[in-house]
Amino acid sequence: MQELSIKVTIADRQYPLKIQASDEENVRKAAWKVNERLKEYVEKYAVADRQDALAMIALEFATEYFSELEKGSGLDSNAKSLIEEMESELDHALKSA
Repeated sequence: MQELSIKVTIADRQYPLKIQASDEENVRKAAWKVNERLKEYVEKYAVADRQDALAMIALEFATEYFSELEKGSGLDSNAKSLIEEMESELDHALKSA
């Protein structure tokens, strides 16, 4: 994989990053999303300290991440259950043949 050096701007500060070229679009989208949320926090809640707003945004994203992870783990356990059931049926069919 090709490594790429990019700069993203978050809260009017530039951050140099080294990322995989395949991740560039997602990294840029994430930086854009953080900046959009920051604008919302500043306008909607009149947040004076950007550090506080960024902390709340990080908490919001982390909460969303863990919620999605929980949802995903339920799907994985269902898939695992189906695979185990199929393996059992295949074993039974092979022993019968």
